[in-house]
Amino acid sequence: MLVNDTSLTRSRTVGRGFHFGPIYFYDGQGFMVPRALHVTKAAMLDGATVCVQHGTTTVLNLTDFARRNHLRFTPVVIEDLRGAVSALAAGRCDVISQDGAGLATTRTMLRNPGDYVVLPDRISKEPIAPVVRFGDD
Repeated sequence: MLVNDTSLTRSRTVGRGFHFGPIYFYDGQGFMVPRALHVTKAAMLDGATVCVQHGTTTVLNLTDFARRNHLRFTPVVIEDLRGAVSALAAGRCDVISQDGAGLATTRTMLRNPGDYVVLPDRISKEPIAPVVRFGDD
């Protein structure tokens, strides 16, 4: 059983054979940026490179948001969260994007958390639910 911040999606249910329990939380994808960029909202991120974690819905949400708001983003897909945080700290990307609840925890992984700010925008609505393999109910 996985009880984390896993979004219930059709592709995870049908394509991967996962079975989701009841939704217990709604989250939304957000952004964290270095304070030095003086960015206060997601609409100011036009042209930014964005670190995202591989195997998540983050890139799809980012693409939809960019299209709706006439923005350009360059996703930098990183295998895992630690790698994405390291890439942000090293300047390989301008911003990191993931579910909002996770951003607060991600911020604490940085050497100087006060040098980063979580933007107030949420660009998706993510239904969070526990998950098990299909047939393992």
